[in-house]
Amino acid sequence: MGLDSTALLGAFRGRLLIMGSAPCLWDDVLAYEVQAGEHDKMVVNLVGVIYEGVFQHWASCHMDVPVFHRDNIRQSSDMRQGNDIRASVYMHGRGGLVKPDIYSWGISSRGSSGMFAVEVAVALGYDEITLAGIPLDDSGHFYSPRNKWDNFHTPSLHKIWETRKPFWHGKVKSMSGWSRSLLGGPFEVSQ
Repeated sequence: MGLDSTALLGAFRGRLLIMGSAPCLWDDVLAYEVQAGEHDKMVVNLVGVIYEGVFQHWASCHMDVPVFHRDNIRQSSDMRQGNDIRASVYMHGRGGLVKPDIYSWGISSRGSSGMFAVEVAVALGYDEITLAGIPLDDSGHFYSPRNKWDNFHTPSLHKIWETRKPFWHGKVKSMSGWSRSLLGGPFEVSQ
């Protein structure tokens, strides 16, 4: 059983960038960070293993996968300077079978780990949440070959996002794709 997530309810404020694994991730992050100012970051799934920057949260519906472990967080430049962030990262998994150092959330996976990350971010209390690399289209993941891409551009998945949108009270925006057309962008971005 994981850690009790109720201790984190409403504990965070400010801006949060949620980083998914679509090929547009890097362009989305760059465009966001040029204008966003200070913000926290939440990585989703394998982004927690490959991202070299500092982040505060790691969320996945698949936290039972062995590679999703804090020891696999890449060494950022901060860590190379002796400031190891690994112990301070909040790791979030859905209820059920999770590792003992992961906050267990009673939130359904409802469609994707990106959706799970949004639900966790809202529960954490962030005021502004922006999606990067979560366009909800058919571009797949940046680490998969084209013929193996997952398709997140489906009517059933889109319906789930449309249904949940009112519960986010306008806090959630997106940098690109179908999710941006549904949620709006955080600010004007040249595309």
